Amino acid sequence: MDEMNFSYGIIIAVGVLVAISLGFIAADPSDIIEPRTILAKEKPTMCTMEYDPVCGIDGKTYGNMCTLETSNVKFAHEGECGVIDPIVKPRVQPEEILEPESMTSLPISLTISVPEGSGVPGCETNNKCYLPYEVSIAVGGIVTWSNDDSAAHTVTSGSPADGHDGIFDSSLFMAGATYDFTFEDAGTYDYFCMVHPWMVGIIHVEESKEMMSEPEPMPEPITVNSHILPKTALVGDPLIIEVEFRDDDNQIVDHVNYDIFATQEGELVLSEPNSHRHPGMHPIHETSILGESEIEIKVIIQGLGHGEDITEPKGIETIMSLTPEMPMIETESETVTMPMSLIISVPEGSGVPGCEETNECYLPYEVNITVGETITWSNDDSAAHTVTSGNANAGPTGVFDSGLFMAGSTYDFTFEDAGTYDYFCMVHPWMTGLIHVN
Repeated sequence: MDEMNFSYGIIIAVGVLVAISLGFIAADPSDIIEPRTILAKEKPTMCTMEYDPVCGIDGKTYGNMCTLETSNVKFAHEGECGVIDPIVKPRVQPEEILEPESMTSLPISLTISVPEGSGVPGCETNNKCYLPYEVSIAVGGIVTWSNDDSAAHTVTSGSPADGHDGIFDSSLFMAGATYDFTFEDAGTYDYFCMVHPWMVGIIHVEESKEMMSEPEPMPEPITVNSHILPKTALVGDPLIIEVEFRDDDNQIVDHVNYDIFATQEGELVLSEPNSHRHPGMHPIHETSILGESEIEIKVIIQGLGHGEDITEPKGIETIMSLTPEMPMIETESETVTMPMSLIISVPEGSGVPGCEETNECYLPYEVNITVGETITWSNDDSAAHTVTSGNANAGPTGVFDSGLFMAGSTYDFTFEDAGTYDYFCMVHPWMTGLIHVN
């Protein structure tokens, strides 16, 4: 009986051991409770606010390495996440992008007004004697001046201090008239009114940007013919020579550079190299006193234009020969009569109203001469004047006109036809005179 109980006890013990073993085999490793290790409490890490981005393996961007490490995330690469082949670059200020300057072209034509009242001092205080006072135009452009005043004016290149520089001059143009000039050369041009010297203006002539980027081809050289136009050559007098230039179509050619010489008996009586013909101006040359022998006049064309922009043709010579005449002598009862010349003065102060009350605007006011005689007017005033046939009411008759002549200048005219000639000053119309030619 005891032996049987012992056997049962062994069987029960073995069964318990087998059951325990099977339980371990079937159990999940995570169900095994490990002993807890209690760690001492650590202090938190303080990171700076510096932004030096890094990317963690969790795909998030952290402000710097410190914040990555305190988040217990492993380092993936420098720079922000999502950047392929990241390269850390220093931070720079964005570059300012400048827009290219707009390619505005200059005008090729302008109109400048000579406004009402500009003939009276005062407009110069606010630069309103020419409107606009200062303009810019492209090379080859045309400026038109319109006389919107009631007085006569001029548009004359230069300055009141230095006078006319010879580039352009409208001469005297009346109320309602216009004057235009084509500017062929770049530069800055000052101009003024010779009658009212407080009136000034400025023209800037520039190459247009289109012209600079795409220059036009140079035109073919033109043919230029010199025309020598001498006055009557008299022994004992200087010879006045006018020069004119025309192309094959008989059109006037401007901006001609030329030399002019005149010789008599092998001696130079005129030598003026480097002369230039400006638009609207007929070059006038004067020799020394002539003798009786033949005189030879030579004109040599030296190109067209100014400065370094002189173009062909060059070297074209024109020669003229003439023999001076003896002065006209009329014999009557053994009396020798030479052509007479009478001088009329434009006296000081005649440019101011008042002289007409005593007929002393031209002195003498009324003269008598014979056919063929010459009258010389001398401007003894400080202002510019004209000597113009006609009267202020009806206007010029076209018989003679001095144009505007300055203080100290003279103008002469030979009367070939009998008659009575009224004349006046176009600038100061109260100035009048009378010529009787018998």
